[in-house]
This record gives sequence, structure tokens and C-alpha cells, in this order.
Amino acid sequence: MNEIDKAYAAGAMEGDGSFYITRTTYKGCTRFVAGAGIGKSSKELAGFFVSIFSGNVNTRNDQHKWSVSCTPRVLPFLESIVPYLVMKKERAVFLLDWLKNGMPEKENAYEKMKVLNEKVEKKLVPFKCERSIDNDPLKWAYIAGLMDTDGSFLINKRFGHNGMKSPSYVTRVSYGEKDTRTPSFIKKTFTFGCINHKDNDKCVNGRFVWELVVKEEIIDFINRVLPYLMVKKQNAEILLNFCLNYKPMKKGHRFGIPKEELEFREKCYQDIQKHQRRKGTRDLYKSSLMDLNAPPDSAEGNKAEAAQAGTVNVVSERTSKDDSVL
Repeated sequence: MNEIDKAYAAGAMEGDGSFYITRTTYKGCTRFVAGAGIGKSSKELAGFFVSIFSGNVNTRNDQHKWSVSCTPRVLPFLESIVPYLVMKKERAVFLLDWLKNGMPEKENAYEKMKVLNEKVEKKLVPFKCERSIDNDPLKWAYIAGLMDTDGSFLINKRFGHNGMKSPSYVTRVSYGEKDTRTPSFIKKTFTFGCINHKDNDKCVNGRFVWELVVKEEIIDFINRVLPYLMVKKQNAEILLNFCLNYKPMKKGHRFGIPKEELEFREKCYQDIQKHQRRKGTRDLYKSSLMDLNAPPDSAEGNKAEAAQAGTVNVVSERTSKDDSVL
């Protein structure tokens, strides 16, 4: 496992991952399980995690959930990604220390984890007007993990108005999160773009969205992040091709876009729409473990490993309504 993989995994966990302690009661016996997982992900992302960190993958339709819960597997996973985490670092460190100390005061730890998982930074720190871009490959691998989960590479189509005969095609790269820390990390690393607070029906307090709309800046950003992308690599390549080969029309043009240029723009638009619709079904990440037949991370397997390691027994990751999962 190299540092690039660790940084990418940290970014993906920031986007769609969770660190948790679950509490289950069966026949009067209460058990606590520590674990980490990334849900509602694509086959590519689940394949990456299971091939690098082992664990278990549950599949339903085109959604794949990767998780790891037995202590001998959770500990090395946390130790690998903690140095690269930003938004969820505090909760991962707490879970790591708790496991290393033998899982003491389980009920208190469970409640503490719930508090940490609900903690959100909503203050946006002002940025200096600098235009120096950070070239650290580990930071760009981390950003790729963010983009592969909660990021977007888009071409929007708007139909003609004010006498325009042809539709217009608008490019955009964006990343949204209810916490300011990860959008701010992208902004600090790349320096271009802007962060806005936007209302969102699925998020009570809205989301902080970093976005790029200037084609030259989009080209620069994609070229930097593209080598590390796994899930949305083809989306990024389509958008990059569009921005590189886009031929602007004169301002105020009222005679429509030439046929060849219009066909090029429409093809790029349709291609990126197709990949958006098929998200999670394409085998973009090539791995010898892409069949997802990893060693089972089942309840019985967890118990055996935990007993061998001298830790408490753990159970399956089926969670109840009050489990501390974000």
C-alpha cells in the first residue's frame, strides 16, 4: 500500500465514509462494535477499498457498501488514513485510540462518537488572494477521493433565449459538503474557484459548494486530479475534451452554432449524461479483486479474529436507528 492510496482513501472517506460505534442488544446482552465503512458507492470504489484494506462488500442493485469491523482490520485501516484526514480526523483518532486502549467505557464511547459524528464546521475562513497552486501529489490524491464521492464534472445544456437559435453548453466542476473544511481544502490547494453556501433539500442547513466555471481553470484542475481519479475518471475526461476543443462564438451571435461545432458539443453533453446515469456500473477500476470476493468480514469471522487478538467479540454491522453512524 503506497501513500497515494492512503491519501485517496482518506478523501473518499471524507466524502461518503463513516467511522462508528454501534450498539446492539440481544436477549438482554448489549454489544458494541467499532467499525468504518463507505456506503452507496460504486463498484470501482468498493473494489478499491476491499483490494487495499480487505473488509466486506454488500451489494444491492448497483450500490456497493464496503465496511470493516473486526479490530485487527479496523486498526491498520485507521492508522493508514488518519494522517490525511481533515474533516473527520477527530472522530477517526478517537476511534483509533479507543480500540488501542481495549475499548473501555463502551457506553460513554458510544455517546461520544455520536457527538463527534454530528459535529460540523460551518464557519468559512476568508482566503488570501493568492494564485500559487500546491503541487503535492498526496493532496491531489486526497482531492480525487473527494471528487469521486461528492464531486461533479458537468456540462449543462440551456436552450436558446433572446433570439439565440442554438442551445448553450455550460461547464462546471463542483464539490459540495455541509462542512466547510473539505471545500476549503480544495480552495486552498488549487486557489481558483469560489465557495458558496447553497440551500439543499437533503441537507437542513444547506451545503458549502466549491465550484469552477472558467474553462481554463477547469482544464488546469482536471489535468492535476485526473491521474488519481477512479470512479469519475471518464466524466472528467469528457469535460476536459470539451473544454480543450470548444470553439467560442462571437458575442451576440444570432445565427446559431455551426453544425460541426454543435454536434461536438452535443456529443460531449450526451456522453457525460450517459456516464452520470450509469454511475457505479462501469468497471473503471481494474483490480485482481474486482470480483469483490474478499475474505468474509462476517460476524463469525470477526469473533474469531477478535478472540485471537484478545479483544472483545464483535457482531455484524447491522445497525439500529440510534447507532452512531454519520
